[in-house]
Amino acid sequence: MGTPYTQIVADMADLAAQPPLAGGYLCVDNTGVGRAVVNMFRKARMPLQLIPITIVPSHTAKPAPEGGGWNVPKADLVAVMQTLVQSRRFHIVPTLPDAKVLGRELQAFRVKVNLATGNETFQSWRERDHDDCVLSVALACWYGERCCKRIDILV
Repeated sequence: MGTPYTQIVADMADLAAQPPLAGGYLCVDNTGVGRAVVNMFRKARMPLQLIPITIVPSHTAKPAPEGGGWNVPKADLVAVMQTLVQSRRFHIVPTLPDAKVLGRELQAFRVKVNLATGNETFQSWRERDHDDCVLSVALACWYGERCCKRIDILV
């Protein structure tokens, strides 16, 4: 929170140049303002395969029409996180700088059902809670489960 996108891209470029990340995948939220951030990552030309993921209100994940990315329902992202946590395949390393933030976001994340329409929404339990960390991790977990061999997630 509060870190300029230019700094995030620069920090990621430094990390991407080092093993074991070089040659890996980088999932980036392509929703809304995320399109500009994805373009910044493209211009940085990192030794990573960039995977833009747009969070969509549909019920089916599918390749993005413009190619090179995915359109994914938020429900799919939440389901992957729930499955990984419940199957004990997702662990937060306590020494991670934002481990407590991620843990709080995971605990605050809830399904809300609109009783009038029956529609589900996935969001933080309270308006003041954020879900940036949990959604960014969920993007990578979804891609890992959907498009890569089965992996255990250690964040």
